[in-house]
Amino acid sequence: MPGSSLWLIPPPSHPLTPILTALITQTLPPRLDPSAPPFAPHITLTSNIPPSLYATSGPQAWLDALPFPPHGGRRDGKQDEGVTAGVGVSVRFDRVCTEDYVFRRCYIKICDGSSAGGLRELAQVARREGVLGGDEQKAREWVREEYRPHLSLVYSDEKVDEGKIAKVEACVRDAGVKLGAEEGEEREEGDRGQMGGWEGGVVWLVPTDRGIGEWKPIATRVL
Repeated sequence: MPGSSLWLIPPPSHPLTPILTALITQTLPPRLDPSAPPFAPHITLTSNIPPSLYATSGPQAWLDALPFPPHGGRRDGKQDEGVTAGVGVSVRFDRVCTEDYVFRRCYIKICDGSSAGGLRELAQVARREGVLGGDEQKAREWVREEYRPHLSLVYSDEKVDEGKIAKVEACVRDAGVKLGAEEGEEREEGDRGQMGGWEGGVVWLVPTDRGIGEWKPIATRVL
């Protein structure tokens, strides 16, 4: 994959983190493709970031300077009264899907619409600043027309049919992950509510122009 990428990963202390990691690295590869490489659970915000973009300032300074929207912030840039500054993003899981593409061979689709607003705003900033040279209009169009947030479970050249997808979905549910949150559905309270997604997270800057085994963060930013 050319260039670097910005990933959103779940908070390290979130109960989903070890479960998703085990599914990706241990449970699912033997069922779908034993040669599938391990990787950290993540949602890609954008790829194709040229390393030259952060070569001068350094990866961490560049990532820290990205103008992600504040939690409670409005589109006019003002802060809502009584809201603590910080980046607000909510991830909610939909269902397990497959596509005929190595990096989307088997993945959890992320709920779209207003519930993914914070995620899409992050992706829009990431694309605008990392790929499009600050062009807001092109970034908005990319998010609207091309961006499909997802959490990959397996990278593979092997095709995955619908029968296998049903088995993967059952496996994911058996591990404790809650799927199928519908638009407008209230988030459940307690542990079960936590298992259908997460709030916040950590943004990683990852050199994805290297081999998958070297996909490690060179800068991180807690939201």
